[in-house]
Amino acid sequence: MKNAALRLKIRGKNISQKFGFTHEHDDVYSKSILGDKEANILIKGNLQVVEKSMKLYRKNGLWKSCTLNT
Repeated sequence: MKNAALRLKIRGKNISQKFGFTHEHDDVYSKSILGDKEANILIKGNLQVVEKSMKLYRKNGLWKSCTLNT
């Protein structure tokens, strides 16, 4: 993937800002990772999880139609 971009959002208490997360509101923190090896690895991993979930939902009839374009 070229020019990959990923925006991570995490909810929790006492999330350390030393890892590059920015406090947005309440217990929500975010971090952007743009166009580097780390972003590509995370994006590919997330797409694999989403794809497996979609297949499981289709198999169990929970989604009639779904596609994943990468």
